[in-house]
Amino acid sequence: MDKKIKTKVLKIMALALEFNNTRTQNKYTGNKPTVWVEFSGHTCQLDVHISHEGWNWFAETETLMCIYLDDNKNAEVELDAAFETLEKVIMDWEGKNKAASDGNR
Repeated sequence: MDKKIKTKVLKIMALALEFNNTRTQNKYTGNKPTVWVEFSGHTCQLDVHISHEGWNWFAETETLMCIYLDDNKNAEVELDAAFETLEKVIMDWEGKNKAASDGNR
């Protein structure tokens, strides 16, 4: 795996850690989106999950991106797309919260 791929993977993981730095089951955080990332070493695969309404066992509003990191000519493009998707979910959430807090003033 080349350095560009590793850097993009770590960037996605860092964004997930920053956004979901506490438990985000919807019983704790309401409908705050939950993001989690899994690296599977045996397949050299990164799975990026988003539960858009917060995580629970029955969440149906989930986005799943599976990216094979080796022998994949599109890995960089797919990683960029995953990062952009995460950024959009986070920016939308932050925008909703800001609008809600501005409305409560």
